[in-house]
Amino acid sequence: MTNSTQTKFQEYTQYLLDAFTRCTRSQDCIDRGMNKTYYKIKEDYADKEEIEQQLIYLLHDDELPNDWRYETIYNLLLDFVECEDRNQIEDRMHEIVDGSVDIYNYDLIKWVQEDLNRGYVESDLRTDQENIFQLIGLAQYEVINQMAYQLLDYIDEKQRGGGVMTTKTEQKFTCNVNYQFDISLQDLKDLFCTMGQGSNYWATDVTIGNIEVEEDEEGVTYIKSGQDYEHQGCCIWLKELTLDSPITVEDIEDDKHQFKVKDVITTIEKIVSGKTNLNTDDCSTIFEAFKDNDLGLIDASIADSILQITTYNTPSLWLRLA
Repeated sequence: MTNSTQTKFQEYTQYLLDAFTRCTRSQDCIDRGMNKTYYKIKEDYADKEEIEQQLIYLLHDDELPNDWRYETIYNLLLDFVECEDRNQIEDRMHEIVDGSVDIYNYDLIKWVQEDLNRGYVESDLRTDQENIFQLIGLAQYEVINQMAYQLLDYIDEKQRGGGVMTTKTEQKFTCNVNYQFDISLQDLKDLFCTMGQGSNYWATDVTIGNIEVEEDEEGVTYIKSGQDYEHQGCCIWLKELTLDSPITVEDIEDDKHQFKVKDVITTIEKIVSGKTNLNTDDCSTIFEAFKDNDLGLIDASIADSILQITTYNTPSLWLRLA
């Protein structure tokens, strides 16, 4: 919360801090090797979508969303809010970044294991006298330093009232928004099948339609017999669906998202109308696939994008961006 002694810079930094919440994972996720706790942006926060799309995803630097990036952003904000302005932060930047680097060799190795591309980070501070752990520490310093300056630029821009900070300019895919697609039920089921192949790295269960389940004496959940359904990967769907059939997506953070079949169609309309931030090539492919009634053009990656945009209103949360 802000107070009367804070500068405008500190007030906006505190506003970002207040957007974070610390969550606890289920025992099943912990057993699968995930961290017990993690940070995320509050679901009901007023600027959740803007903060995620313009700040959080930017600071992930094309990595998939991960606990380390979220926690590092949160910790940097904790340090930043103690400073009155940009100049004070820049004076302390080395101290802040250096204090964020892991000090235990185990944690440094774990950091690289989480994303092997981190092992390719170059450091100007390298002297060729370092051991392997020191080299990883230098790489982590470089990554945190980059994140810190990106975060500082974002806060500085926002608190000065300069509007949205844009880091990339991508050609927008534009099509005739009045173009009419005829999407059959079979088209949708084919799309769900491909989603099941492409989305299981972030979606644990995607249920389409009112599929009934039951539990045995040991608490194991089964699909109730007598239902006509199909499944592929993480997706399961009833053969008979309507536009109002419900869709429930459960992701690897144990969050559940609910919408309807018609929302998938709305997402497709947005994509071909250039109203999402999906890359131009994939937008074009989706347009051609439905225009020519050739859903074979939509591969697992593109189907995954459609599901993510429907679920999160962006393809950036989990998607490996092209």
